Amino acid sequence: MADIMNKILIFGGAFNPPHIGHLQILQKAISFIRPQKTIICVDKISPWKSSSQLAPYSYRLTMVNNLLKDNVTYDVYPNKNNLIYTCDIIKEIRMNNPDAELFFLVGQDQYELITTWNNYDLINSLCTIVCYKRGHKQIKRINDKHIILAGQEIQCSSSDLRNEIKVEDVGEQNFDYIQTHGLYLQTRVQSYMTQRRFEHTLRVLDTITKIASSNDFSDEEILKCQTAALLHDIAKQYTDQQLRAIISNDELAKFPTYHCAHGLAGARLAQKDFKINDPLILDAIENHVIFKDLNSTNKIAKALFLADKLEPARTEADIHNRAKLFESAKQDLDSTFKVVYKLNGEKY
Repeated sequence: MADIMNKILIFGGAFNPPHIGHLQILQKAISFIRPQKTIICVDKISPWKSSSQLAPYSYRLTMVNNLLKDNVTYDVYPNKNNLIYTCDIIKEIRMNNPDAELFFLVGQDQYELITTWNNYDLINSLCTIVCYKRGHKQIKRINDKHIILAGQEIQCSSSDLRNEIKVEDVGEQNFDYIQTHGLYLQTRVQSYMTQRRFEHTLRVLDTITKIASSNDFSDEEILKCQTAALLHDIAKQYTDQQLRAIISNDELAKFPTYHCAHGLAGARLAQKDFKINDPLILDAIENHVIFKDLNSTNKIAKALFLADKLEPARTEADIHNRAKLFESAKQDLDSTFKVVYKLNGEKY
């Protein structure tokens, strides 16, 4: 390929999590395109995934930097306008670089879907699409100007890694980072409960993410909310005998039923089995059934309490005006918490 001055290679995605396949794809494209600048675009919000499926943006950005920083030279697209769609991001990069030739890099899986993307024709007009072809897998070139790069078969994928994090796929630094911050716990959590209970857990996860995001929680606080939501019912299906092995008889006597003690048991299991030591997360898990202190300042705990009570499968018999209270929780966490606290107190 003949060199053209001021070429920019753009590589975007959720990177949820980033892995060595992303690095291999990028290195191959840089070697072929020889850009003057490489821009990495980490999705703040993905049109393909619900927010609860994504690790918070700042954590994914940190992992991308951990993966790439010693291997390639790049800039991170700042996305100050919180753009969602690729077409808008490329349009903004074009506006800021009117004389550059833009190349947009995708893997084969996304290339095969790219004509379904929002404003594909605009993307195609603003840049040259570059596809990394996976090994011997067949591929059809969509447009004559698109570039198909032949590469090695990449065995790992982000979706597989969310089920089982492997150090050889994410690198030692990101493996430790994922473990330390409790990212991608869903598969481990699922082994503690039935499918029906796990589906409730995922609804609570989605509900708490929406509540926390709408109340301007930080990325760190959102991650704590998500961790608490995933772990809140890990002791829900414990027998009375199993609960007594974790909670003393004196402690159990303080609950109206053994069932109500699964929050406290869950907090202890989260600490023992999942190495969760954050007091805000543990307090949230412990208090999600019956909240002890109306005047608590732990907004992680309040958000989980609300998410558990207001997740969309709750019926009118479970809680009156669920949908209205959920909308209220997104606007005013504390006031809605007090209302639901009172309703729950009447139940027990």
